[in-house]
Amino acid sequence: MAEPGSKALGATPLEKGIIVEGASPSALDYRRFAGLALFPRSFSDLGSTTQCPACQTALVTTTCRACDLDLTHPSASEIVTLSRDAATLLDRRLAVIGKIRWDTAQARSAAAMAAEEQDAAAAEETRTHTIDAPMPLPRIASNAGTSPTHSAPPEVPAESATTVAPSPRRSSVQVILLIVGISLLSVAAVFFLVYAFINFGILGRSLIIAAVTVASFVIASSLRRRSLTATAEGIAVLAVVLVYLDAFAIRANDFFGSGGTDGSAFWGAALVVTAAVFLAWYRLSGLRTAHIVGFAAIVPGIALLVGGLSQAADDGSRLFIAFASATLAGVVHHWTRRPATATHPAREGRPERLIVRGLTGIALFGALATASAVAPSQPMASSPAFFAVAGLAALHAWLIGRSSPEEPMLSAAVFAGTGGLAAAVSVASGALRLGDPAVTVIAAPVAAAVITLGLELLWHRSSGTTGAASSHRRSAFVATIAAATVAGIALLFPLAVAAGTTATAVFRAVSSSWALAPQDELVHRAAIADLAVAALALCCLLAAAAWSIGGTLKRRVSTLVWFGAAVLVVAVPLLTGLTAVLAGWLILAAAALGSLLWSHRRHFGPPLRAPLLVLLATSGTLGYLVGWGSTGTWWIGSIVVVAVLLTGRLLPASPLGRATALGAAALVVLIGAAAAARQLALPALPDPTPDADNAFRAVSIIAIVLLVLSGFRVHARLSSLDRRVIFWIGGAAAASSFVILSLSVGGLSARERVS
Repeated sequence: MAEPGSKALGATPLEKGIIVEGASPSALDYRRFAGLALFPRSFSDLGSTTQCPACQTALVTTTCRACDLDLTHPSASEIVTLSRDAATLLDRRLAVIGKIRWDTAQARSAAAMAAEEQDAAAAEETRTHTIDAPMPLPRIASNAGTSPTHSAPPEVPAESATTVAPSPRRSSVQVILLIVGISLLSVAAVFFLVYAFINFGILGRSLIIAAVTVASFVIASSLRRRSLTATAEGIAVLAVVLVYLDAFAIRANDFFGSGGTDGSAFWGAALVVTAAVFLAWYRLSGLRTAHIVGFAAIVPGIALLVGGLSQAADDGSRLFIAFASATLAGVVHHWTRRPATATHPAREGRPERLIVRGLTGIALFGALATASAVAPSQPMASSPAFFAVAGLAALHAWLIGRSSPEEPMLSAAVFAGTGGLAAAVSVASGALRLGDPAVTVIAAPVAAAVITLGLELLWHRSSGTTGAASSHRRSAFVATIAAATVAGIALLFPLAVAAGTTATAVFRAVSSSWALAPQDELVHRAAIADLAVAALALCCLLAAAAWSIGGTLKRRVSTLVWFGAAVLVVAVPLLTGLTAVLAGWLILAAAALGSLLWSHRRHFGPPLRAPLLVLLATSGTLGYLVGWGSTGTWWIGSIVVVAVLLTGRLLPASPLGRATALGAAALVVLIGAAAAARQLALPALPDPTPDADNAFRAVSIIAIVLLVLSGFRVHARLSSLDRRVIFWIGGAAAASSFVILSLSVGGLSARERVS
């Protein structure tokens, strides 16, 4: 529309430019003769030389075809100068408006942060543990009435991790169109590269590809400076694609002799170099795409580069070195954050951090899986490899806890658990590769126990409940659990060997009843059995020492006694001889009983009661069974077991427990009576039939004695329940003996009955 005051129709001759004689041109108001003059729509319209300065119509000739403005006039250049000056002043005006809004928002943010600090201090004093929610900066609305239509107020950068400025909303249609456009451009770049390879020489296609790549960098950076962020990021994606197409072209054209190099080494170097380029580009332009791709390329780049350079090593070592190097390179996740500067806002870098940690975790698992394949010709070479994996995992867990104490600690727990696992299996891996069971049975569990106890001691010694200290404590706990799992699995081997030796001794004694001499060996003593028991004993002693140093022995003494009791039981068969093994288990039973009586009288050690009772029952039962291996030892075992059972009734227990002990003693006495009758008649009666009759006669005699005892209260400690138990046991034994003896007598002739 025309400016106010302008007249296009009905002008006087003077208004049409007729200057009367004697009139001075400098005294005229030329604004009345401007005619059609539209206000510029944007800064670009003010400074444009391709549009008419009056009606904004595109110029084809030097005279506007719409408003007939002649731009060959000497004053036309002055229009350009004035337009640019006006654009500069309007831009400065817009900057002043933005400065006012910025200072206002900063003052409000500072006031909000001061209020938060005061609230936090008050909460700390009252110990209410209330966390105040951070106040976001107020949303800054643009003044559409005074600002040009293409511009908006500058964004307020975030001052802290808890203050987030609202980001402009973008249409999903625009985003989809941008993604589709960039994807099509990337596909077109691939086809253009193929076309250039087919139709141009090496120099021509190199220049074309390099020019397109540089242009994409320049365009993306320029758009980012003009705050066209979404479009700039899309062009940056295209630039990334072009860079890697350039790397492919360099190798395909054999530039710098790259065609003859190892493929892994070339692409590893390409990824590392491009990562450095992209990170530098981000520092200059602030494009997030460059930041993300730069960090994402470091870990795989190092893996490929190191793997390609270590071709002289064997395949297992090469893979391990590559994965371990990539894991070490993953420490860059510690630097993904960017503090606020005068020109750039603060960046959390969470996507970059998650990507790098994910790739580092994959590399760490790869190193863990390939550590056992390092240097196959050297069996123990895998142990240092596993220790290296443990060290790398510990480094990452420490960095994560130090840099991100407020974030969930899943990644730190994964790294810590992997480190504990690798450290615990390090020695076991070398022992297994060595192939000697004698080494495996002691080296693997003892080393795993040392690692576990060391990590547990570190966990208990670490302090702190908030921030990085709490994160490190949790990581130490997870590592301890992982190592303890490995130690428990490793202990199964020596425990199985020792239990097998024990079972062999008992089975031989029972299966060869009365066929062995007291000095005969029950088991053949093997070195692996000795080492298995030694491994169990060492683990028990190490646990006692570590828990004593850590101050947890008092709380875990019951666990230690359980473990020690098991070690003592399985260690007895190492004595090999029948008499020695019998004496060992019976002595253990007597010692357990004595300990129980002593602790009861001193009112000491209630937590020890259960393991000592189990030790008493187990060692007494095993000693009793082993005693039947010889005619000279069964009665010793029977007498000791009966004595232990009767003495055990002195311990505090329920009436049912005392009655059970008394009933077990009665059964042992009945069995002993039958055995004594059989042994006494064995030289004279080799026939088993009268031998059995003699045994049942002896049983019936003892049964009658038990029945008599049940009918009278011969001792104050015999309760009514005790007498009922004796009665039913004695009655059952007497009835059984009577029936069997009656059947035996019925089968005899009259003369045999009289005799």
